[in-house]
Amino acid sequence: MARSASDGVVSDNTLARADLALALATSEAYKARLAMAQTDDINAAAALVQAKTQLAAIDAKLALLDIAPPQVLVGPDGCPTAAVPGTLRDGSEAIGVQKLCQTAVKQAATPQAALAITWAFQHLGAVYACGGAGRMLPWRADCSSYVSRAYHEGAGLGTAGDTWAPSTRDMVPWDGVKLDPHYAFVPSNLLRPGDLVLYNSCPQGGCPYRHVVMYLGSPDGGKTVWMAHTNSCGDVAHISAFAGFPTTGEPFLVARRVVALPGEVVKVPAASVAAAAAAAASSHATSETAAAAWAASAAAR
Repeated sequence: MARSASDGVVSDNTLARADLALALATSEAYKARLAMAQTDDINAAAALVQAKTQLAAIDAKLALLDIAPPQVLVGPDGCPTAAVPGTLRDGSEAIGVQKLCQTAVKQAATPQAALAITWAFQHLGAVYACGGAGRMLPWRADCSSYVSRAYHEGAGLGTAGDTWAPSTRDMVPWDGVKLDPHYAFVPSNLLRPGDLVLYNSCPQGGCPYRHVVMYLGSPDGGKTVWMAHTNSCGDVAHISAFAGFPTTGEPFLVARRVVALPGEVVKVPAASVAAAAAAAASSHATSETAAAAWAASAAAR
């Protein structure tokens, strides 16, 4: 009987030692996990400091890039009387910025389009917002903020705001985003100045962007056709030959006419561009001839 009791004590002692060993092992494991968590916390804090430093450096670079716009002389119709150097390309310099602007305004699809066109011309030379950085600054834009701000800041539509602008996702639409109803469908053969034309600038896929331009029509009966846009890091908003409706390379996606929504209050800025709107309302037939001529030449190609 005494032996049995002794065996029980030994067994209890063994179990107790095993429990103690397990508790010690568990404690060491918790200590190791705590040390790892503390290390992760230190690393996260260091990463946060690094990110803040990088952000401060980017902000400093943006501040340096936020140059004042060049002194552009603007006529009473809202069109520049002289071009910012380097902003007229593909031969458009032979036509001149004032004629390009005035013709586009007269042929514009709507009064709001006429006002947006003058804004786009007044902002030729705006620095491209590479990667979208600073796209809402006064003298910087990417392709989508350039055209949407033209209609918001220039024509008073709700296509953008003071601190935001849509991307091409809202205009095509693509990437599962719902179409902004400001961007109405327009057949490519009925384009008018101020309409937007969108291209798949990433046909290989995997890119967070597409491209949009503002169609400017033709100042010479369809012989030449132009567009305003911005599209490259290190470049500026400029005029170039209209890209047309390609099916390869960077294919044409869709054309959009920017319209006021039903019941929308259009807050036209208090700028000296009322003549541009009046001109747009009085001269629509010319652009139809130009658009038809361009469509015919594009089909022939």
